[in-house]
Amino acid sequence: MTVSFDPSSLPQWRVAVWALRAGYLALLLVLVGVVALALGASRWLVVICVIGWLAAALVAVVASLQARGHLTDPRPGLWDLKVALIRDSLHATPSK
Repeated sequence: MTVSFDPSSLPQWRVAVWALRAGYLALLLVLVGVVALALGASRWLVVICVIGWLAAALVAVVASLQARGHLTDPRPGLWDLKVALIRDSLHATPSK
């Protein structure tokens, strides 16, 4: 799928990309917490990491929708927006 829009100059887009990256880290910590929980650790680690993951997901969704609102018509669909957000969060260079 080719991305034909360039939201990388928008500050909302950069916030969305970094929030998604923080969400990846929080999800990894949730998995580590589940393993630690199975080994007898406190469940607070998992609870705090899940709250962090939910917060990161909320920020990523809100910021990406705000960035979509600042793009010119025709605006990309939500699927194209999601693909571009994931691609930008995994690569150092923005989608073009």
